[in-house]
Amino acid sequence: MSIRGAAAEFNIPRSTLSDRARGKHKAPHQAHNGQLLLTAAQEAALVSWCHYLDLTGHPLTRRTIGPKVAKLSGTFPGKNWLPRFLERHRDKLFLGRTSKLDDQRGRNFNFHTVHEYFKKLDNFMQENEIPWVHVWNMDEKGVQMGGGRKNRGEKYILSRRGRREKKKTHYRASSSNLELVTVIESINAEGSIMKPGFVFSGKRLQKRWFTERISEEAGCIAVSDNGWTDDRLSLDWFKKTFVPEAEGKRIAGKPILLIWDGHGSHETMEIIDYAREHNIHFFSFPSHTTHKLQPLDVGVFGLIESNWGRRVDELAAEGRCITKNNFIETYLDVRKQSMTTESIVATFKKTGLNPINPDVFDDRDYGPSWHTSTQLHTPDDYPTT
Repeated sequence: MSIRGAAAEFNIPRSTLSDRARGKHKAPHQAHNGQLLLTAAQEAALVSWCHYLDLTGHPLTRRTIGPKVAKLSGTFPGKNWLPRFLERHRDKLFLGRTSKLDDQRGRNFNFHTVHEYFKKLDNFMQENEIPWVHVWNMDEKGVQMGGGRKNRGEKYILSRRGRREKKKTHYRASSSNLELVTVIESINAEGSIMKPGFVFSGKRLQKRWFTERISEEAGCIAVSDNGWTDDRLSLDWFKKTFVPEAEGKRIAGKPILLIWDGHGSHETMEIIDYAREHNIHFFSFPSHTTHKLQPLDVGVFGLIESNWGRRVDELAAEGRCITKNNFIETYLDVRKQSMTTESIVATFKKTGLNPINPDVFDDRDYGPSWHTSTQLHTPDDYPTT
């Protein structure tokens, strides 16, 4: 297309287009290069470094990026520098919020550990000819009766106030009950769900906690001094809930596999002996990796926690609260909303468990382990002064 034709089609003065073609005028991003604190090469290196620090779980902030820029340019950036920098590189960077990650989890979830775990699991399943319908994941979760104080990010419809009251805080009523109930959940790779177990804090079970529905839909219900499981309660759950329900789906002659976190109260000699009698094997996740590898952690407990908090808020708005008398009934309702066959199958796939696939994880997952790795992972254009 000729310059005359292009100018007519895009409604640009022909002289402007002609000057640009002859190099008389530079593009906007080139024209202002002389006004930028950093050279193009320095900015490219800084973008790479921001990407690397984000992957490793140590992203820069408005406050911490300033000294980095000053070291490169010799001048501390002004308040408008960061918005303009992010706008220039909006396809690669943005200003956002993060979630906290425990240091041990960051270190332990690394390429070698994860690939070794999947290799051993795959070999173990093949050697023992374990079908996927026999592969279970079990874990326990503390559920706060009052829903917890975690902000779920919801926005509320609030009334506008007069000028004098403009800065006053808007409040939302919530439960102050911080008592925890331990809930035990078990799911398998084909989407089956076992009856949940419950451990309350107390000395003895109360008859008023039970209804006909609870008798049908709940598994073991127990009490302990602190509301947590112990060796005795774990064995009781294993004998009365896990073994009967897992054997109900057993393919004749095939072993059953339970994958869990290997907590001390789980793998006691009594449980191991009882499991051996019933041809049940155990396989533990590598330590501090369940936030990525365990289906219950990745795709179930988070959703239950969110829905539980919303339900507690709904009841609070009606002037009602959760007690031991209505906890199980309410949890069963939330659980039904949160756990489906399809979502469970999906979370086994998302965690690389079924089908076994360590390649579901990439640099975004392994990045936080790079700071303690023996291999170098820094960008090739590591910024220097």
